[in-house]
Amino acid sequence: MYLTNIATLYRGVDANLSGGLSTQSSSTGVRQNSTTIMFGATVTPRTNLSINPSYSATSSEQYGGGIPDSTNATRTKDLSFVYTPLPAVYLTASWGSVTQSGRQDRLKNYGISWSPFPGGALQISVSYTENWRSTDANHTTFLAETARWNITNRAFFLLSHYDSTSTSTIVTSDATGYTAELRYAF
Repeated sequence: MYLTNIATLYRGVDANLSGGLSTQSSSTGVRQNSTTIMFGATVTPRTNLSINPSYSATSSEQYGGGIPDSTNATRTKDLSFVYTPLPAVYLTASWGSVTQSGRQDRLKNYGISWSPFPGGALQISVSYTENWRSTDANHTTFLAETARWNITNRAFFLLSHYDSTSTSTIVTSDATGYTAELRYAF
């Protein structure tokens, strides 16, 4: 059972609170109980800026069925910003942490998207995202370019390309992809 409440506290300030309980049992006798509470807000001081703090806590326990009893607690804190200085430019940043079983992981995410011809027959967009995670010093970058030509209201041609790089204390990987798509709806 989960309950959610959303409220507009002031013009440009919305808050949400939700929480719940769940229980599961299997035919082998294993039981699991979970409790979750979440709080968040959206603060919009200007029409092109949004600030979003959030917090969630989940506790769960598993027992019975001949397996060792276990408990787990997860706490997540996040603060994100979305800024649109121009209709074609979208900037985002977030910082957060996840604490689970006494281990804390810090997260940082940054992104930018640019689409110079929104709503036209030719749509071009470029987006860049950068993620950083402290646990394994993981750093990921992702760059994508997309061009879409709306030939008619039933057909379009899409070209896209992406480059992704991920490095950590464990592994480094690079990926590149290309897509060409012609779609016609009958």
